[in-house]
Amino acid sequence: DITYVQLSNSIYALGDDIIVLDAYLAQYLTTITLPGNTQSIDLEFNPFNGYLYALSLNRLYVIDPLLNNVVSSTILSWNASDMVINLSNGDIYISYSNTERVDIFNSGNILVNSINSWGASFSGGAFNMTYNAFENDIYVVTNDTSDIVLRIDGA
Repeated sequence: DITYVQLSNSIYALGDDIIVLDAYLAQYLTTITLPGNTQSIDLEFNPFNGYLYALSLNRLYVIDPLLNNVVSSTILSWNASDMVINLSNGDIYISYSNTERVDIFNSGNILVNSINSWGASFSGGAFNMTYNAFENDIYVVTNDTSDIVLRIDGA
């Protein structure tokens, strides 16, 4: 994954580690090492707290884009599938491919909620997600043959 962060005027490319490039000249600046990283999935900037989040199969990394270092790393109990950030409050939502669950971390990087009782019957995991800024809701598509769309109130 690749993303531009205006705060540091840098481009970040997620692979085994994160490569940082100057956004004006596209010149290499540094490499941010991600210890224990396997199967990189997503890279998102959280404007609410100014951190960059890197999601891999079983870890969530929090990166300071001004210092270009890892602030913290959280080991995930399930196989991550997707990550979105609620732009109104900075909450980070992580879905999993091997369980019917979405974890919610607050902007302080603390797990504050786990949603796993949906009121809908499906097998497989929660899969792709998107944030709807107008409604302030997160939409989740299930990873089964039904392709059920679930809505999480982001307030």
